[in-house]
Amino acid sequence: MVIKVIKVIVCFLILTGCPPPPAVDMCLAYGYCDSVDDTGLPMIADSASETDSGGLSDTGDTAYTPLVTDSGTTDTGPYVDPLTVDNDGDGYCEQVIVCADGSLPGDCDDNLASAYPGGVEICDPDNVDEDCDAQPDDWDSNVTAKLLWIQDLDGDTFGNPDIDSRQCDKPSYNFVLADTNGDGDEYNDPRDCNDAEPSAYPGAPLGECVDGVPIDYDCDGSALDCL
Repeated sequence: MVIKVIKVIVCFLILTGCPPPPAVDMCLAYGYCDSVDDTGLPMIADSASETDSGGLSDTGDTAYTPLVTDSGTTDTGPYVDPLTVDNDGDGYCEQVIVCADGSLPGDCDDNLASAYPGGVEICDPDNVDEDCDAQPDDWDSNVTAKLLWIQDLDGDTFGNPDIDSRQCDKPSYNFVLADTNGDGDEYNDPRDCNDAEPSAYPGAPLGECVDGVPIDYDCDGSALDCL
């Protein structure tokens, strides 16, 4: 011990031959990282964990709340949960309790303005739940704009009006839309006169008498006497 004391005194007196004491990294040793980052740039903001962010992006505002976005050196404000604001402008947010922007809660698709609680459920190819009751299209008793489908057993694309179903989606493979020509009229389009014969349909090219059998192939209401 005495030798060590003497060595220190000698080093102090002659000021040579003794290495300088090691530098203390105050940030690593004590967590004092509030003023500058590793590159010497001022910190823009500190997170709750006092993590060195590099000086180019904010990790939190003064209340240690995550930020929505940061641009350069500008703190744009406190974090806002996107579930608590109305993103599609229909007056509802996806939050189920309270919305941060004054809109009403309960939106089931906040990227689609036509979908919100109390919306009008309509038939659509994607089965969108417009009224947010978890029952889209045919599962919803309040759905509007249902389509009329009629049975087509022989696959000639013309249906039998005596067997039909009104719903959004096609009932099965052997049904076709009653609005055959797409003019919006479901009741006055050409109908199949023989749904057991694929060659018989409105406007079929075959004659009235084929192979000696009197069949109304073109569905004009008459068949020639083949005798």
